[in-house]
Amino acid sequence: AAVNSFEERELSFRAGADTEYTFSFDYAGETIYLYDRLADVATEIKTGNTYSFIASNKTPIKRFLITKNPPRVPTGIEDISGSSHPAEKCIIDGVLYIIRDNHFYDARGTRVGSLRKEGAL
Repeated sequence: AAVNSFEERELSFRAGADTEYTFSFDYAGETIYLYDRLADVATEIKTGNTYSFIASNKTPIKRFLITKNPPRVPTGIEDISGSSHPAEKCIIDGVLYIIRDNHFYDARGTRVGSLRKEGAL
């Protein structure tokens, strides 16, 4: 008898509006992950788990991968700057940025800019 082997499947997503979206999972099979290529984050697909992300109509359609073996990814936004302060997510010109401790980080965790305090030159 043939046995189906699950390796990975691409999951395309086209945003209808510039906003936050959430995937809710209802699955109890083998361990698989949703890998967000843009944010470089993997989330286990199992009942009760969710994954929220911000997308715009400029965000690439081939953004997600369902896989048994996700690439090595950061464990979360907390790893970006080593801070325990909450992070904010925003999209500017179709690019996802994380804001933490008055700095902008790209989806890979590289610092790309800083916020100026009001009144600063």
